[in-house]
Parts: sequence; C-alpha cells; structure tokens
Amino acid sequence: MAKTLVNKSDFFILKSKFFLYRIVIYFTFLLVPVLLTQTVNLDIAFQAVILLFYMLFMGSQWYLLGKEIDHRLKIYYRANSSMDRILYRFLLGSIMMTVLFNVVSLFPSFIVNYFFWAFFLVLGIFYSWPTRGKIIQESVTDQFSEFKFLDSFEKTVFFLSFLMFIFILP
Repeated sequence: MAKTLVNKSDFFILKSKFFLYRIVIYFTFLLVPVLLTQTVNLDIAFQAVILLFYMLFMGSQWYLLGKEIDHRLKIYYRANSSMDRILYRFLLGSIMMTVLFNVVSLFPSFIVNYFFWAFFLVLGIFYSWPTRGKIIQESVTDQFSEFKFLDSFEKTVFFLSFLMFIFILP
C-alpha cells in the first residue's frame, strides 16, 4: 500500500479488476427476474436454486443499503456483537427499500419501471465503484467471522431471522 502514489503502481489495476468483477456479478444477478421467465420449461430444482441465489442477492442489497444509511446518517448503533449489527442493517435496508418502492408505486406504471431499473443501476455502480483501497481487501464474509463465538440464544435469533428471510421474501 505504500507504493500507491508511484507511477508504476498496480493499484489502478487492482481497482479496475475489482470494479469489473463486481459489476459483472451484480448485473448478472439483477437480470435473474428477466431470465427466470425464460426458464419455465427447466427443472423445478434448477429454478429453486436460481431463486435462492436471487434471494441472497436481494438480502445483500438490503444489507449494503442499511450499511450505507448508517454511514451517511452517521448512525452508531450499539450492538453486543457484529451479528446484531448485521441483522440491524439487513432490516434497516429492507424497510427503507420497501418504503421507497411503496412511495414510487404511487406514480404511473411506466415511471415505476424506469425507476426500478435506474435505482438498481445506480446502486450497482455505487456498490461496485472502489473509492478507497480498504474496500478491495474487505468482504461481507469478514463480518461473519465471529459467528463461532456466539452463544446459543444469538445463534437461534440469527437462524430464525434467516428462516424468516427465506420464507417471507418469495
């Protein structure tokens, strides 16, 4: 990291690779609802796997939106563990996205369609754009590193929250 300002730095290559990797994955998952209509004749198990991946994608969007709201509004939520913080950000993002799309649904349908795609296009570019060097090294799985240290009650709450997400989202 000390050589980031040198002319021969490979930091630009790392940022470009990070951006391309993230943007391709993001828009691949974003097109799943469009592609799912084409998979009607495929096996139901394959459709379920695709839908599961899409639900995980939407959960990650809710988490990232909650994390961004925390950062922008400077909310410092006191939590006992990072699992509490993950659940809090997940719920905050899902509630905010629900409120936003409920407000947008009051507009005519052609505006709603454009808003949907524009909203996720802006989010995809925003989440994929590497603005600092630290983002290249961090990942969402780092947030789950202390899962093994949780007590049984915290694991139960996390598991029930995960089940709620799986059964309520579809």
